[in-house]
Amino acid sequence: MGARLGTASRNLPDLVRELGIARYGHNPTVGDPFCGGGSIPFEAARIGCSAFASDLSPVAAMLTWGAFNIVGASAERREAIAQAQQLAARAVASELEQLKVETNERGDFPKAYLYCLEVVDPQSGWRVPLLPSRLISSRRRCVARLVPDHARKRFDILIEEGVSSRELAAAATGTLKDGHLVYQVSPIPGEPEREWRIPITRLRGDGEGGDGAQLARGNRLRAWEISDIAPREPEWVADAPPVVPGAPRGAWRGGDIWLERLYAIQWMDGREVRQGKSRPNTFFAVPDANDLSREHRVTRFVSDNLANWQAQGFVPDMRIEPGEKTDEPIRTRGWTYWHHLFASRQLLFLALVQKQVKQLDEPALALGLARMADWSTRLCRYGTGASRESIAQTFYNQALNTLYAYGVRPFHFAQEYLLEPFSACPMAGDGRVEMGSAAETPYRCDLWIYDPPYADAVVYHEISEFFIAWLRRNAPAPFDRWTWDSRRPLAIQGKGDKFRADMVAAFRAMATSMPDNGLQVCMFTHKDAGVWADLAQIVWGAGLQVTAAWYVSTETTSELKQGGYVQGTVLMVLRKRVGDEHGFRSDIVPEVRDRVAKQVATLTGLNQKAHGRGRDENVFSDADIQMAGYAAALEVLTAYTHIDGTDMTREALRPREGKRTTEVGIVEEMITLAVQTANELMVPDGIAEGMWERFSPEERFYLKMTATEATWPAGQLGGKLDDYQNFARVYRATDWEDLMAERSPNKARLKGAAEFKRALMTGHPFAAGTIRPTLYAIAEQWRATAQDEDPRTSGDRILHGLRDHFGLENWRQARDNVRALAAWFGTVWERQRAEEAAAARVVAGLIASERLAG
Repeated sequence: MGARLGTASRNLPDLVRELGIARYGHNPTVGDPFCGGGSIPFEAARIGCSAFASDLSPVAAMLTWGAFNIVGASAERREAIAQAQQLAARAVASELEQLKVETNERGDFPKAYLYCLEVVDPQSGWRVPLLPSRLISSRRRCVARLVPDHARKRFDILIEEGVSSRELAAAATGTLKDGHLVYQVSPIPGEPEREWRIPITRLRGDGEGGDGAQLARGNRLRAWEISDIAPREPEWVADAPPVVPGAPRGAWRGGDIWLERLYAIQWMDGREVRQGKSRPNTFFAVPDANDLSREHRVTRFVSDNLANWQAQGFVPDMRIEPGEKTDEPIRTRGWTYWHHLFASRQLLFLALVQKQVKQLDEPALALGLARMADWSTRLCRYGTGASRESIAQTFYNQALNTLYAYGVRPFHFAQEYLLEPFSACPMAGDGRVEMGSAAETPYRCDLWIYDPPYADAVVYHEISEFFIAWLRRNAPAPFDRWTWDSRRPLAIQGKGDKFRADMVAAFRAMATSMPDNGLQVCMFTHKDAGVWADLAQIVWGAGLQVTAAWYVSTETTSELKQGGYVQGTVLMVLRKRVGDEHGFRSDIVPEVRDRVAKQVATLTGLNQKAHGRGRDENVFSDADIQMAGYAAALEVLTAYTHIDGTDMTREALRPREGKRTTEVGIVEEMITLAVQTANELMVPDGIAEGMWERFSPEERFYLKMTATEATWPAGQLGGKLDDYQNFARVYRATDWEDLMAERSPNKARLKGAAEFKRALMTGHPFAAGTIRPTLYAIAEQWRATAQDEDPRTSGDRILHGLRDHFGLENWRQARDNVRALAAWFGTVWERQRAEEAAAARVVAGLIASERLAG
């Protein structure tokens, strides 16, 4: 490589330094103002660049600091971090040992505590567990069984192991079914049990809010107060009149709507743990009186210390601000402060860890605390996999998903997230990180490489408040210099003028902070043409232009990532605009078409090359190729400063909201043209290009979506209606809905040959070509097979039908295309429509063996 580039370098860092000196006069500096987890700046530092990172979020900045200063740290520094982790864990374990809340009387160690919500059903007056499933362990064939306690109108929960397959299957469904609480009980002893059913929305009181705070949530849930750590228990009034006439006296009065119950504990054999066995024997048990006493002791200890801990910053005292994601815990549970998301046992050990973070003043422990908090909330699902049981993390997706049942790890297990070794990878360069807005970057960089927020990006600024609540009061140096606030109003989000203006400010700040020969590399992934039009305006408004674009496959290809899923990212090189370039629409249209055609040829060529090497799936999906078309259009468009006499920079900065106009601008027109061009060039595998060019819009739509459906995993019954609508627009297939068997939002699918029956044979755009009669012939063969008709008789009838439809002379010309189509359907339908695929292959064979007179 050195000889080819004219350098003397023998390794990558040396090459980076030589190339940087040749271009910029110094080792290159790479910046990322949207650093997030820090992967871009860390990789830049790893290969020898000087890296600068910043982000509006202190959580993102902390993660990037961790990449530079923990993952990229020296062996000595990493050893010091490991020692601090051990010191913190031992100190917390010692305090918990003194409280005697982590083991039972036999010396067994808990592995998991299982909790569920409970509710007093206003219809029956019974207190009922809210269990999505009664299954506790598939491997152990262990289930929970509900036993009515008529004396106190509640259910005892028994744990049974080794149940039959039938009982195991029945336990998969609990008391939650289709948004309802459903259970069996007889309120009057001696009478037959009956089913009780009530919607969760009615239990919660949706639409029945009281005062202003209640109305903001729109239900009757009590808003938890800062001193709350658990629901308020109702009182059992033994002599109260029953809810159900004729039932024994006694009723639950007061308390919160959603209650909470510890219903099972998974224990590890204490003797085997002390013997050092890596996999000690475990078992599940119903909490006994001693277990419940320890549970009460934990809750009381946390309650007694909560105010003091909050004053010292060991436990969050921060309110949950309403938002797109943060509304969920407020609305569905009544939680109003971030510490409400944590059970008492979790608050206990997290507070003790937080105390160690402050005492040891080791910044790496702050990251361990954040990681432990993610795995230690009331939002952690308990799973019953076939091989083992597990408790998931809070952010298994980018949301705050409240649960009816959850699992809690004791510190004995949760400490692994504090002690877990960080990855190690030495850096040849150096890195620094600051917290701040991308529009106010204080650092000059030769290259800016970034993945900016998109119009509908995940609202990380809201989600980050989960971690900010824990870290804002006792952040160790250097984090103590940062503003521990999500600064929601400054986050780049949404669509419209503000989104564009914020992005222009960020792009322009980077352009100002780079030399004239500097570069920006923007990573962008979006399927919405409107967002790409916005991006073009942003590039113009910032005084930049797209000078190159290429596509990189970034997703692991699988059956779940087929069809409309984007599997890659566009990387666009942006440079400062120099001079003026004037153009006209009439000249730009063929230029866009040509550039898009080259992009499509490149990506489809890579797909074909992959197939040639034995790969079944495409490297790039249709959505990827569409997106590459968008990027190609931007490369052409942003090269011009004026189009049809319009100053595009001034046009880009012009506010658009509130304008009542249906006029389509040049940018939107060219973006639409790009994706139409891309789709017209995307011929389904197995269809000859010459044949494709002669198909009507409706026929192209049908073939394209048939090919898309062929990529669905076996058993998938439908897809996104948006995908069908988008391709219908692209192909201008105005009558596409007549070709659909189902148009539900997530169950959309085409009609198969048999579902058309005799429809659309005449008087419809789809009837004019070769596909409709081909489908009819396939349907006839499918019916003949189903009715066990004589193959010769049915074959003759199908061929005569095709000759009659086309006319003998036209049939001579059409038969090869019909045979090719039938053979194609015989291949692509194999997974989703196996019987019709078989029929299609028979029709192709009939046509191939047909002998025509003359």
